[in-house]
Amino acid sequence: MTNPNLPATPSPETDTGAKTPFFDLATRWIVIPGLLLRLWHYGRNPSMWHDEAAATVNILNRSFTGFFGHLTHSATGSPLLFALVHCVVVVFGDSTYSLRLVSLLASCTGLVLMARLCRSLLEPADAIFAVAMVAFSDRLLWHAVEARHYSTDFLIGLLAVLLFARTMASSPGRRFAVFAIYAPFAILFSYPGIFLCAGVMMALLPRAWRDWNARTWAAWFALGAWVAALFAFFYLFMVRPQHSPDIDEAWVKLFPDLHKPWTVPFWFVGSTFSIFDYYVRPWLGGILLLPAIAGAVHWWKGEKRGLVILTLVAMGCAACAALIKSYPYTGARTMVYCMPGLVLLTGAGLGPFFRWTRRIFPDLFSVIPVIAIAAPVIISVFFAVWTVFVPWKRADTKGASAYVFAHMQAGDAITTNSYEYEYYFRKVPSFTPDIANATQFPTDNSSPRRLWMVLNAATADDRNKIANLVLSRGWHAEDEHEFQNASVYLLSSKPGN
Repeated sequence: MTNPNLPATPSPETDTGAKTPFFDLATRWIVIPGLLLRLWHYGRNPSMWHDEAAATVNILNRSFTGFFGHLTHSATGSPLLFALVHCVVVVFGDSTYSLRLVSLLASCTGLVLMARLCRSLLEPADAIFAVAMVAFSDRLLWHAVEARHYSTDFLIGLLAVLLFARTMASSPGRRFAVFAIYAPFAILFSYPGIFLCAGVMMALLPRAWRDWNARTWAAWFALGAWVAALFAFFYLFMVRPQHSPDIDEAWVKLFPDLHKPWTVPFWFVGSTFSIFDYYVRPWLGGILLLPAIAGAVHWWKGEKRGLVILTLVAMGCAACAALIKSYPYTGARTMVYCMPGLVLLTGAGLGPFFRWTRRIFPDLFSVIPVIAIAAPVIISVFFAVWTVFVPWKRADTKGASAYVFAHMQAGDAITTNSYEYEYYFRKVPSFTPDIANATQFPTDNSSPRRLWMVLNAATADDRNKIANLVLSRGWHAEDEHEFQNASVYLLSSKPGN
């Protein structure tokens, strides 16, 4: 009887031919531009954005033990990851390059490892398609150059799949030992790491059930107890202290409406489509769910059933968490940890999916499914190149801050309505993020006569409304300068007004 998780000899599914010189070269030609795109965006040093700034403020201003408590600005993130970034800052300084270095390295490493994994598990042409999904993903490029945990989430998710695939021919004891080492890194460095460990546990269960001996079951339960202990620590010292009403408010619209249970299936299907759309933004990614389903069925019937279980259970845990309003299951960065497994399923399902569609579409129209599936990735490639020349439209916090530094005088005060600037003005003693107090009109000679006010808002009208409210208190606008989604005002006052 064939072991569904333990291939004894090479087969077309475990020795795909993707290592032939032609396809090896083709894969490299996809990986190289993917790496160059990441390095390009890192080198151009984009402005710090809202959530990134929240994490950065905590990384710079807290000690190691402080990362385990409630974080400033309702930031979230693994304390151990924050500590790692903090160590990089101590060594290399607190520039944005240092703060983003861990994310860049995680993203580049993830792309290289993903390419190797695709070449070993997929057919040659399918491997090229799957690697392109990762190399040119707009969201992965974004995450590679932000001081956040999403690049490491992707890498942790990839390592789960990689270790499972590489140990399929190993003894149960060795596999359990490997994942006992993996578990603390997954859970303590990544919020969704517990979902990945749950996927691993369920994927290893069929092997324990087949062997049905005391030693194997003891090892499986020991691994489960180790994961449970890590999760208890994770929840008590990481999740619960970082929880805040602001997080609930940000996520509440993403959860299903349990008061209308008939809408839950539609929510689940729509959310699942949106996850694929997130991976290959900006359009049409949801259609890749179809070959992913075909790939899951194909691998389930073959020798890679465990990989299907791992991926789907890790994904399903997020859906279950959404039902109890604890974690969002939707097309957002919180689901990036599932991307490695889903990309592999998509690549594995291309052949079965096209064979199925050829039975439906006449020969003349058989190219339609091919175009439909290729379109999202082709568009991703186009926009990946496009962002080299037309970068993402972040608020130009870096430009606005540089303008203030270039024109401010000794004694000038600075205030803002957005905490991105807490990073840029961190070394300015006269900076205060409390715009309400900072813009109170001075009533004595000791108060500052000049005040720089830096405002972020989606439209110029919104920024003007804030500025006009401040001007109505008696301030006079000496200068105004516009940036992408940001405005800089130089305000002045005269004593006795």
